[in-house]
Amino acid sequence: MAEHRDQHSRIRANLLTNVAGRVTPLIRARGWKLGTLYEVYPDDTNLLGLNYNQGERIFIRLRSAINEYLPLPEIIDIMLHELAHVEHPNHGPEFVMLWEQLRWEFGYNSGNGNRQDHSGIHISDQLIIPDKTDANTTVCPI
Repeated sequence: MAEHRDQHSRIRANLLTNVAGRVTPLIRARGWKLGTLYEVYPDDTNLLGLNYNQGERIFIRLRSAINEYLPLPEIIDIMLHELAHVEHPNHGPEFVMLWEQLRWEFGYNSGNGNRQDHSGIHISDQLIIPDKTDANTTVCPI
């Protein structure tokens, strides 16, 4: 049982590292300083991510409600969504414009699929199952 848990912990850490590395150029281009990236696995299947305090902590869903890993493009889009919340806490027009810009830039810059070193983002090995949020958290059902 512990071996199975360790294996999933490694998979999660690898996925988070991979995603962080792929979005590094977007983060650096904007001069954003991010804190820790976590997996979130809430009971609410519509909750795909959380952004706490403008990127101090970002939580993204890696697995579906039936515990299968989501496709990497979907995980990356969740991350891009959360990155847009670094500048815009609500889902208003400015947020949507930035999210679309990040999607475009990511697609334009990631055609070769190469991973890059992540931009100082700490990758957590903790699984987060949120029970509530506070005023500094943007809850993001996409």
